[in-house]
Amino acid sequence: MVDLRLAYAKYQGYLRAQSDMHHMIKASTWTLDPVSSDELIEIFVSRSVYRANYVKLFPQARNYPELLAWLKGDLESGVDIFGLQKSVYTFKDLRMVLGEPGSGGNGSSSHGHGKRKVDDDDAKDEKKKSKKSSSKRHRSS
Repeated sequence: MVDLRLAYAKYQGYLRAQSDMHHMIKASTWTLDPVSSDELIEIFVSRSVYRANYVKLFPQARNYPELLAWLKGDLESGVDIFGLQKSVYTFKDLRMVLGEPGSGGNGSSSHGHGKRKVDDDDAKDEKKKSKKSSSKRHRSS
């Protein structure tokens, strides 16, 4: 069982290491052969786990400010985000919050705390619904 906060710390470590290496290569201060992305990933976690979970799920956390704060350790309890208190939250829990297919989640907290950020696509969908309902009313008059 993978602790989600530890996994997020590894993800952030990989991103920092990759960025630092690229900056050092540009500045000609990198004295070794460049390390491939796959080699760098494997310092932190297996490539298959990285591709199946880290790279697919963690970037989505930016759309959920409270989830991101919790992942960074700025919030102590995950109960408001995940809907239950656990000693260890896993990728399955994260998929539920993000509403990933097959997770059974819907992308928002079951407690109605509005953790889900409304994005441009949601706003466009609402506009379309509004236009459709107003055009139906207009045609039926």
